[in-house]
Amino acid sequence: CRSLSSLQALKALNLSDNAPFSLKISSALSASLRCLTNLQELRLCRNSIQGEGADAIACSLVQLQEAETIDISQNRFTTLPVGLSYACPKLTRFDVRFNPWSSPQPWIMAKNTFQIKESMYNMHVN
Repeated sequence: CRSLSSLQALKALNLSDNAPFSLKISSALSASLRCLTNLQELRLCRNSIQGEGADAIACSLVQLQEAETIDISQNRFTTLPVGLSYACPKLTRFDVRFNPWSSPQPWIMAKNTFQIKESMYNMHVN
């Protein structure tokens, strides 16, 4: 993942279906995401991302100011950074289904702060 940070012009990154993500991989991806400021699409679904790795990646999402699509569904994320709604103003598709959310609840955050079309917002909480 460290080599990802050298791809600053990267527009789309699909790392779905690469389970399980270890803490080492999640931490490296988190560091790389901070450099990928032009990324418009991030797909990380079905990777069993959990614990500290999930927290690190979630915190890095605020760096994706150009993101239009983020898919972190079917992992083990429990929280999202509160500033995410302001940091990603172009976000139109945010798939967070099938994660064991604790706080803040993503559907509350989305309805209050995201400018996301209801039909594009895929939310399901187990």
